[in-house]
This record gives sequence, structure tokens and C-alpha cells, in this order.
Amino acid sequence: MTALRAKGKEFDVVIVLDCNSGVWPSKLAVGEDQLEAERRLFYVAVTRTRKRLILLVDDKMFGDQAMPSPYLSEMGLTSVPA
Repeated sequence: MTALRAKGKEFDVVIVLDCNSGVWPSKLAVGEDQLEAERRLFYVAVTRTRKRLILLVDDKMFGDQAMPSPYLSEMGLTSVPA
């Protein structure tokens, strides 16, 4: 299910894939309005859980070094356990 389709719903467990820069926010998002819309959508994704939230961050994407989403540090998650 996409984050957009999850709006208004709740789940016991939520898994958010690809919590990487270039995905959250999308590398296609340009301008403050689009970046803010991406931030709100990420917020929707991570607030749909009742019990457990699992955020997955890749260290490589398409063979290149990948960075965590800036939204993770905004949430106070400065290090991600393996």
C-alpha cells in the first residue's frame, strides 16, 4: 500500500521502505511546495502505526552509496540500528 492510500487508516505494524534521500523526498520534487508535500506524505506514512514502526534504509541504491532521508534526522533519528 502506498503512503497516500494509507491516509486515514491505522495498522498494528507499518514498514516504510527506502527511507533514503532521493526517495523521501523524491529526487523529482523541486521547489519548497513539492518538498513540503513530500514531508507531509512521509509524516502520513510513519504515523499510521498503532504498535510498531519499521523504517528501512538502504546503504546502496543501484550500486551507488545511498544516504538516509533527511526526514529521519528531522524526527531525531540520527543513527539507525542494523
